[in-house]
Amino acid sequence: MATNTTNYNLIKPDVDDFYDVNQFNQNADIIDTQLKNNADSIKAILTNDLTALPPIEATLNSGENTLTTEHDSTARVTAFEGDTIVNYVPLFDSGVWGFSSDFVVNSPSKVTLTVSDGANHGHYVVFPVKANSDYTFNVKHNANIAIYKVDGTPIQNYTSDQVITFNTGTETSIRIYFRNPNLTNGTFTFEEPMLNEGTEQKPFVANVQGITNPTIDNPTTGDSLTLLGTFHKGDVVSEDKGQYSKQGTKKETILDDKLTYSVTNYTGFKRILVQGLPKALLNSQGNDYQVDSKLVKYNGLLIPISSGISPPPSADVHKLTNGATDGNLYFTVSNADIGIGDNYTPTADELKAFILGYVMYDGTKGASAVPGVDLWNGTTSNTYKYWAYRGDSGAWVSVGTTLPTTQAPINSKWKPYKLVYDLASPVKESVQAINSVLKLAKGDNTLQVSEGRIVREKVKSFYLYSGGWYLANDKNQPQTEFDYMTAKIVAVYENGEPFTNYTISDTNAYGSEKIQIPKDAFNPTAVYEVDYEPLYPFEVTAPTNPITIEYQSNLASVVGQNVEDIVELKEDVAVIERDMVRKGEGVQWFDVTLLNGWVNYGGNDETAGYSKDSLNTVKVKGLIKNGAIAGGTVLFMLPKGFRPKKTVTFPTQCADVNGAIDSNGRILITPNGQGMIWSVTKNNWLTLDIITFKAEQ
Repeated sequence: MATNTTNYNLIKPDVDDFYDVNQFNQNADIIDTQLKNNADSIKAILTNDLTALPPIEATLNSGENTLTTEHDSTARVTAFEGDTIVNYVPLFDSGVWGFSSDFVVNSPSKVTLTVSDGANHGHYVVFPVKANSDYTFNVKHNANIAIYKVDGTPIQNYTSDQVITFNTGTETSIRIYFRNPNLTNGTFTFEEPMLNEGTEQKPFVANVQGITNPTIDNPTTGDSLTLLGTFHKGDVVSEDKGQYSKQGTKKETILDDKLTYSVTNYTGFKRILVQGLPKALLNSQGNDYQVDSKLVKYNGLLIPISSGISPPPSADVHKLTNGATDGNLYFTVSNADIGIGDNYTPTADELKAFILGYVMYDGTKGASAVPGVDLWNGTTSNTYKYWAYRGDSGAWVSVGTTLPTTQAPINSKWKPYKLVYDLASPVKESVQAINSVLKLAKGDNTLQVSEGRIVREKVKSFYLYSGGWYLANDKNQPQTEFDYMTAKIVAVYENGEPFTNYTISDTNAYGSEKIQIPKDAFNPTAVYEVDYEPLYPFEVTAPTNPITIEYQSNLASVVGQNVEDIVELKEDVAVIERDMVRKGEGVQWFDVTLLNGWVNYGGNDETAGYSKDSLNTVKVKGLIKNGAIAGGTVLFMLPKGFRPKKTVTFPTQCADVNGAIDSNGRILITPNGQGMIWSVTKNNWLTLDIITFKAEQ
């Protein structure tokens, strides 16, 4: 009896059946049809997947995006533009608002008013503005807000509206009022106050923010891509062969002790000159050409521009001008802000201490002396010249009479001065990325676009807790706090390598989380860094703009892109090798982080650094001074790829302050990258110039 095949239903005659031509023809027709169908399917596959098609572009907006791909692939960022958002009012916890006792500051962006006596309770603050300009003020609230002139005349009377748009007329300052609805008891909140130029409501930020560290996460593959840096309006990011660059039109500078400062005294305030800035773009301001710059004070208040600066009209004004070769920033500070009276001119180093967050004061009153009130005038012994910084609680923290040379803890009452302005001409610079491409999986990918990540902030200080833990980001130890309050600690690094021997704690954390390292796992000579997400992103970034990515549309495109990348990589390596041979010394030098008190000698001498050539030879160079000289002291750490296979030793010269030279010193470098003292007798200077070895393979 005949049976049928499983797949195509062909007739299988029984061994006792006679040959049947009709059955054979029927089977042949089935086979012929199926072969044609199979051929068509193979052709379709060849057409769709093995013929390379142009890549697909997709625009990702802030938040969640769904992207469906036909194959596993990779994506690159092909277009991204920065933004700059300016808020002319500081955060609620800055100390500028000076709220009365019936207001409670709940967070940097929220304040609460409680009324129970059936009376009106209000508060106002005066803020500088530009005359004859449009502004928009918005705040989330369930009460009343108003805008007045400084003489008490209303520009916008009390309203329950969330947004007020107004023109300043001839006013250069305005009052912003908060109040309960007329004679109403209850609890009233005001959140996210935002005052920006123009008639368009802008997203809430603190002072002046660009877009910082835009990131695309793909939880489907566990992969992410982050463009590191702050991108302002006019900044355009592009990609070429996996390398990103920025055509930048704005410059953001944090004032620090590496710039050049000088001072001029005026009655009640001082004018500080900052030199060495890149040249700025001059904009037409009526009949005058000046720089449209934004200078943010230590408390988050924007310092207005003054057309005249010699002499300046008052404290808290600024102007940015162009010299022959660079930009010059002039800004004024009150005597109370710097802690110095009219009769004393601070030195350049004392000005740098102010820039680093410290205020000078006269300590002759002992514990009752108040920084900002007891001004230093140079009329008493220098033994009473004290320094203090602003603590997060608002109380002053004295650091004694030694001139400060490190940055004070960043907190709600003090952050470094920040300057943002347009450059005279656009500057192209490379953009570092964490992963230059993003992995995509076949099917649906849920891509999360965000911004404001703090990436690898160096831990400034640890505190040894009596329980045997080294703590960082502990608010009871302000010197250990990170620059911003934490929402989540993402990762910790030791000498640039992932470090896992730590735990997270929320007890007394500056924000939500701090790190704890067991005493026996802590390396006091190591450099520790941390990735964390800030508790209040509006303090570090503006909301991100759309990001355009490009990914391959079919299998042939994926394979073709991979082959192209390999070829380009081979070509790049060949060019690098050729150029290195031609130049002989065409290697890249990296600055080395010095440890245990050792610093670069300075002057015209070489900065301590390291390099590696095409033959895998590592060189270390430099002239350093002032560190510890005990045997076993670590001078520096070399990263992986720049370390010897086994411990190697090198001669060194050193000298004391009297010029006596010892040529018998020895330095050794270990396989874990430690550059260590073996025998050194003096530390006024120490050479690192004879260190050469083959790197580990």
